[in-house]
Amino acid sequence: MSRKRCLAHALSFVVACAGCAASSGPGAAPDTPAGDGWREVALEPSQGFLDRKARWLDACFEGGGRGKGGLHAQVCRVALQAPVNADVIAAACDKVDARKDTSDFAVASLLRMLWLDRGTHALDEATRARIERTVLGFKYWLDEPGKGRMCYWSENHQILYHSNELIAGLLFPDTGFPNAGITGRGHVDRARPRVDRWLRERATFGFSEWHSNVYFNEDVPALLNLADFADDPATRTRAAGVLDL
Repeated sequence: MSRKRCLAHALSFVVACAGCAASSGPGAAPDTPAGDGWREVALEPSQGFLDRKARWLDACFEGGGRGKGGLHAQVCRVALQAPVNADVIAAACDKVDARKDTSDFAVASLLRMLWLDRGTHALDEATRARIERTVLGFKYWLDEPGKGRMCYWSENHQILYHSNELIAGLLFPDTGFPNAGITGRGHVDRARPRVDRWLRERATFGFSEWHSNVYFNEDVPALLNLADFADDPATRTRAAGVLDL
């Protein structure tokens, strides 16, 4: 994967950020006193940042329309309540269903689309059902049944699989996941300690793939999904903090 393509992938997630726990919006709590004369100040995005975000989102939107654009551009279109390129999404689902290498990259985007679609309703019924079928049937870790050509061991893959499992379980808590034979709640229970361990290790030891111009970027979608959609404040805060490292 090229550096340019990887950067576009990460930026597509940043600009389509639903909540982005790392910064506060207009409804943020006022400054609160802290001990020893220090004050906690709510972080507000600068206007320059907001302008750059809007420009990238517009470019991503225009480049991901019907008949063009990659999978990650469709995340931007869902965020903007726009029709998606269903053929691109279907091709990504086929790849995931075949358990090809880097399927975990695609699942992160597919799950983000499902979460964003809850508010924007951009996906048509058939496309939404196709994505749901794929994420419910995915193999979320190497101890699950089934063969494939997916890589699990490296730093970026670890957090992609663990965050994907957590987010999928939160999306469908009472639904059965046929590959593992457990419900979404079962996936949440399995994924949560793995996510916590990965975040703790990054905070303690830093990144091992910091020198990789393609794989370091792949941590961003996983961490943004956690910062936006994890069900507990601690995980959201830790994911946002690791994004700042």
